Amino acid sequence: MSEEERAMIVDRRVPIYPIRTVAQLTGVNPRRIRAWEEQYHLIAPARTGGGHRLFSEEDVERIRWIKAMVDRGMSLKGIQRLQAQPQAEVATDGRGTEPGGGAPGAVGAGTGAPRATARRTGQG
Repeated sequence: MSEEERAMIVDRRVPIYPIRTVAQLTGVNPRRIRAWEEQYHLIAPARTGGGHRLFSEEDVERIRWIKAMVDRGMSLKGIQRLQAQPQAEVATDGRGTEPGGGAPGAVGAGTGAPRATARRTGQG
């Protein structure tokens, strides 16, 4: 791997995107993104010292996945239950799962990301 290739590798867990950028990348309204965080605890973005949300690549993928599940007719409560299940309990038939068999943010999910509600506590 060249120096240039190494420089382009970004840690997917590093919060770098403000909410307006995430809204553009995902097609999800910022108000809805905030509701998914505050009311449903489906995502847990980091916060700046001033309290602004910052999202990582993993957060953006999770938001895209949530949107896809909502577009397919799944309720937000259903998505909460799916995220809370260990990987072994999550259906692997292609309906509502990500590669690796689990919902994004589920314990043991394919990306290895911890559950959304347990992420990045104490930062800000």
